[in-house]
Amino acid sequence: MKIVHWPATDKEKTIPLVKKIPKGALKKLQFWAYDERLGQAVIVCDGGVSYSLVDQIDLLNLALEDLEVLARNQIKATEKYEEIAKARFYWF
Repeated sequence: MKIVHWPATDKEKTIPLVKKIPKGALKKLQFWAYDERLGQAVIVCDGGVSYSLVDQIDLLNLALEDLEVLARNQIKATEKYEEIAKARFYWF
């Protein structure tokens, strides 16, 4: 039996975790937009607070009142909104 040690790679070894959206946090929603570059929906609220939805399953973790807020506001996909979202978006 041979033991082979592979050299360390220069790839990123940590996975950024997405912050869970607290109940009622979307009451002050400004807009939400799809960021094609990241493949995520970015939610921007008042006060510079931003959240991201990485997968559709993340919608199941939202409170009913937050889902109603998203349903009342159409998702944006224009460059104008994407640039604003990128400026305010940060990893948690």
